[in-house]
Amino acid sequence: MIKNDISAFSIPIRYGILDVGDLNKKLIEDIFFELNTEGNQERSGVGVQQTISGLEKKYKSFDIISNKIKQFLLDFMKYVKVYDEFDVRGLWANVNNDPFAFHMPHSHGINNSCIFTGIYFPTSGYFDNNVLEEYNKSVTPIITSKTQPNPGDLVLLDPNENIKTSISTQKTEKYPFFGNPICITPIKNSIIVFPSYLNHMVTPTKKENFTRISIAYNVGIL
Repeated sequence: MIKNDISAFSIPIRYGILDVGDLNKKLIEDIFFELNTEGNQERSGVGVQQTISGLEKKYKSFDIISNKIKQFLLDFMKYVKVYDEFDVRGLWANVNNDPFAFHMPHSHGINNSCIFTGIYFPTSGYFDNNVLEEYNKSVTPIITSKTQPNPGDLVLLDPNENIKTSISTQKTEKYPFFGNPICITPIKNSIIVFPSYLNHMVTPTKKENFTRISIAYNVGIL
């Protein structure tokens, strides 16, 4: 008897934890300095403060995290058969302290040779300026496949969700191979990268006096 399984037309996604030492403190400091001096740039975030892109060109901390992300992706890029030189570019930050704020579903498209998009979380958040310890103690990213994301989750949407849902039965509901979104709960040092064409969104935190911080980036071919 011969048996083989394959995930046909699959979407490559990498996630993990970065070892950055004390870099997060400086990243967060530079994020708030940037917002206080340069103001907010409207993007997909509704009620979210967002910086300009390209912070790796302005701040040493962002240049360092850009290089660390590149090292994190070296073998992944070989796995996805990208043999050209690549860089991690266009970094920007998102700060949300509004319990009802959210990011609209959107994709970054494949522009300027950027073929992957990603998010890095320097913290799992702050309650009244105190670090949220609940998730910061986790040593692995919190990623689930389910129809109901947690508040404040980054949600990756299946491009074929409508098709898969239409053929699902009450038994299958929306199992991972039948259109479930991928939900990522922010924890300190967690990182994820996915193709730029993949639609994604962020749910409202539903938390008063809470600040959610993330750093977004694009991966481009040189």
